[in-house]
Amino acid sequence: MPIETLPPHDPEAEAAVLGALLIDPDAYYEVSDILAPEAFYHPSNRWLYEAIQSLSARQEPPDIVVIQDELIRAGRLDEVGGMSYMLNLLTAVPTSINAEYYARIVADKATRRRLIQAAGQVAKAAYDEAQPIGDVVAAAEAAVMGAGADTDRGAVVSARRYMTDYLDNFLADVNSTAAPRVVTTGLTDLDRLLGGLEAPHQYMLAGRTSMGKSSLALGIALHAAMRQHKRVMIFSLEMSKEQITNRLVSMLTRIPAQALKAARRRYLSQQQQAAVMDAAGRIADLPLYYDCSEGLRPSDVRGRASRIAAAHGLDLIIVDHMHIMTADAPTGNNVKDLGSIALALANLYKHLDVAGLTLAQLNRGVDARAIKRPMLSDLRESGQIEENAYAVLFVHRESYYDDTAASGTAEAIVAKNRDGATGSANLYWNAELSMFGNAAQVLP
Repeated sequence: MPIETLPPHDPEAEAAVLGALLIDPDAYYEVSDILAPEAFYHPSNRWLYEAIQSLSARQEPPDIVVIQDELIRAGRLDEVGGMSYMLNLLTAVPTSINAEYYARIVADKATRRRLIQAAGQVAKAAYDEAQPIGDVVAAAEAAVMGAGADTDRGAVVSARRYMTDYLDNFLADVNSTAAPRVVTTGLTDLDRLLGGLEAPHQYMLAGRTSMGKSSLALGIALHAAMRQHKRVMIFSLEMSKEQITNRLVSMLTRIPAQALKAARRRYLSQQQQAAVMDAAGRIADLPLYYDCSEGLRPSDVRGRASRIAAAHGLDLIIVDHMHIMTADAPTGNNVKDLGSIALALANLYKHLDVAGLTLAQLNRGVDARAIKRPMLSDLRESGQIEENAYAVLFVHRESYYDDTAASGTAEAIVAKNRDGATGSANLYWNAELSMFGNAAQVLP
């Protein structure tokens, strides 16, 4: 006879949590944002926790006698095991000091049970060949992510509880000799304004067509991965993997990207060929990932980024660009759809605790003005996009509009910065390499 395997659970941890709550009712506030009643495997424990939860919601003291009355009213005292079971729980732990620790064990087991259930749903959907494979994959990702949703419990914390983590991070940053946790752009004046790109915020990088926003984003990605060893994922709806790689190789070798196109590679010198080979090896060793799939939706970005984050970790996600993304649930209203995309991406960056650089398009109104420097109102369907951005940056080159302007100058305009200054950072623009640098930097 095969031995039946029980779903993951920990009877001792469940008893310890409940015992801690019976010893010290105030411990409920330490575990309530970690545990829902459904986290308990044994029904008797689930019902007992529900009784404590109900009493706390009514601001009644959840001592053992009042809990007994609550269970009697619910008709569950005998099913729980009566007063004798609760008295036994009182001896499960000597104090309530480790209530949160045991609660996390219970929550962990509950998540594992949900994952097992989700796996069954995924298998059932996969066997149904009448469903389009894209729908099956989307449903599978949703099921797995839904199973892990309660791992987000604990979002509400008291200042007292959070300050321990805050001070730990503060002292670690003060004493660290390693690279900062923020992702710096490599552009000195821009980093001075922004303080770098910090998780879990969404930074909106916008510009008119061909202004150089993709080049700026790729330069930031290369600097982050190569100089800071940050783990970067790029989602591009405009460029292929080869185009992205050509640009990265161009930045490293100073060979124009045009010369790296397939039809022109045969004309590269031996020295240039060697430089390309060397750059390819350096890029291959970077913690850099890119996805150039067509028709990406925020849910696609979330699912794929989550897999990479789980397997390798992520520090920065770049999405190029949101105005050609498809909303998860299109409404036909462009403003609403773009707003939902901006919100979904902001939530993703927060969920994965990464810095997010989302590229966006400016409307054509800027072209009709005498002064071409962009403003927040130039963001296409700007309302909800701006709301969901921690900071909004514009890339601007006056020479794009004015032939008499210096061709090598550019600006990164910080038009919104929730926790810092706004202003303009002067940049150098190398048109041949499609590359930005510090204003004082002279690129060949």
